[in-house]
Amino acid sequence: MTDVEETLRRALGSASQNAPRMPAGLPAQLEARHRRRRRRNLAQAVLAAATVVVVAGGTAAVLRHSDMTAALPSTPLPTNPPRTGPTPRVWPLPEPVEKVYPEAVRKVPARGPGGTTLRPQAFIDDHTVLVTTWGGFERTDAVYAYDLRTRDLRKITDVPTPVGTVAFASDFTVGGGRVAWWTATKDRHVHVWTAPVSGGEATGVAAVEVEDGDGAGLDGLAVEADRIVFSLFSGGVFTVPAVGGEVREVAGGAGMHLLKWPWVGSPGGFSGGTGRGSPASPTWRPGRRAWPSPVPARAP
Repeated sequence: MTDVEETLRRALGSASQNAPRMPAGLPAQLEARHRRRRRRNLAQAVLAAATVVVVAGGTAAVLRHSDMTAALPSTPLPTNPPRTGPTPRVWPLPEPVEKVYPEAVRKVPARGPGGTTLRPQAFIDDHTVLVTTWGGFERTDAVYAYDLRTRDLRKITDVPTPVGTVAFASDFTVGGGRVAWWTATKDRHVHVWTAPVSGGEATGVAAVEVEDGDGAGLDGLAVEADRIVFSLFSGGVFTVPAVGGEVREVAGGAGMHLLKWPWVGSPGGFSGGTGRGSPASPTWRPGRRAWPSPVPARAP
């Protein structure tokens, strides 16, 4: 045995002398309580079996278990025995939503031609749904328009996946006769794409560089007239023409996040817990379950 092991043995032995001792008679007390509890449970079971015999009257069979005998009734017991006291109120189940409000439910087939899975994304209008298909795990390869009235499926565009993509097409948004979405590449650039809802080739309209560690992605996207509005994970609200052009920061959008255009606020849905405000939007403080009031932004 080494010196370290000997020292450890002596220390543990000394500590064991100072450990709390079990009170005298504790095992006997626990055993006595266990016996009393067992006798009490047995007596309750026998009384319950006897009660069944008295209520039932005659017997058709007898079940034996250990030293107890229980009788089964020869006539069925009432399914709804009389209650003492007020009858509890029974609340009816709500009607299915499609029956109460048929306009709130829209059904899209689970699969399209060739068995491909259809994934609803947004409404194009009251009777047309934007749906996408996957060409691999989480990789959208095409966008379609599904007509709820005629059940026709019309292809809008193919979705490009550039080399180096680390975030596949996300947040499909419709507005102004266009569909928009974004992707991200490993060179820390977020790419904004768009295509006409009527059909046509997808076009990249913006490529925004993000700082390393800020998260390469968008946390808000909208189409407003002839412009596309978006905000970054790290903050900042920007616009770009729908046909491509200069990316410009929205007035009052620095450090903010797009909520629902024209409303912006801070923090965003992916913020780390602290937020920045503006004169019209008080700062959110950690520990308070309160979000700042959103403020309208102005497009440049």
